[in-house]
Amino acid sequence: MASLNPALEDVRFCPRCAQLAEVSFPRELRCDACGYHALWSPEPVAAAIPRDENGRIWLLRRTQHEGAGCWTFPGGYVELGESVEDAAVHETREELDKDIELGDLVGVYAEAS
Repeated sequence: MASLNPALEDVRFCPRCAQLAEVSFPRELRCDACGYHALWSPEPVAAAIPRDENGRIWLLRRTQHEGAGCWTFPGGYVELGESVEDAAVHETREELDKDIELGDLVGVYAEAS
């Protein structure tokens, strides 16, 4: 099986100061000697549009980051090794304390930065 993150697979030393670094494979490198910190993580986000038995949509109000105070669907980042579907289910459980069954895909959107 291919590594989830070949960039960190054999890394043991800080790329900035060459001191021994703390590596949390497969996603993080932290150097106490110089303070360098790198987090390798995918950027995809998964969201669900959960509905109750009457077809009403469940939303939640954002409390952090951009859009704080705005209404949104439950969602969050897809973790390394996790499917988009699994991320949508686990984020809904985490944010609304509800188990959902996924239906059809609504859309895939990309934002270039």
